[in-house]
Amino acid sequence: MTDESQKPLSDDELRHRAENLLGAQISSFVMISTKGNNRLFRLETPFGNYALKAYAKTLGDRRDRIGVEQSALVFLQSHGVKNVPFPCGFDKPAGIALFSWLAGNPAVESSANEDIDDIISFIAKLKKLSAFQDAASLPDASEACLSPEEIERQILNRFAELLRIEGEAELNAFLREEFQPAYSARIALAQAGCKADGICWTTMLPRSR
Repeated sequence: MTDESQKPLSDDELRHRAENLLGAQISSFVMISTKGNNRLFRLETPFGNYALKAYAKTLGDRRDRIGVEQSALVFLQSHGVKNVPFPCGFDKPAGIALFSWLAGNPAVESSANEDIDDIISFIAKLKKLSAFQDAASLPDASEACLSPEEIERQILNRFAELLRIEGEAELNAFLREEFQPAYSARIALAQAGCKADGICWTTMLPRSR
């Protein structure tokens, strides 16, 4: 539920705050995404293009999502990862953050094998960087999966959300008749594998795992 005392800022208010952060006038301000109640805008200025992310505000949510994301991006940039945006400013009370603009197309718009290879390469790079000393000080992501039980919980939450979608009979049938039995079987296998390896289903794993 949205906190009534912190209603989402209008597009005009967001543009004004973004101009204050940039110290420059914005010539184009276009929303390009509204995933997960967050809003993402493409900004054009005399100094280049930027991305503005407006984070959704919900009642009782005390997560520092802006701080977590800023820390992670600064860490990646400091270790030579340049295919991620660079933080350019933020306004936590307003729930907004500015980033450098990365040109390109979303991977979901293409099924090209090189997209999949790039994603796998990026994940492998993150794994290597996790061994660096300064990685230990990074805060956990909002929905970090640090135990098998947490992975199961998040999958079930998303499963329940998909089931609540109205007017999607085909999706509902797939979820109940195909996904749910397959998922249950694989959870059972995962639980057996964890038991065999001496991993407690409910215990948080160390970062090294």
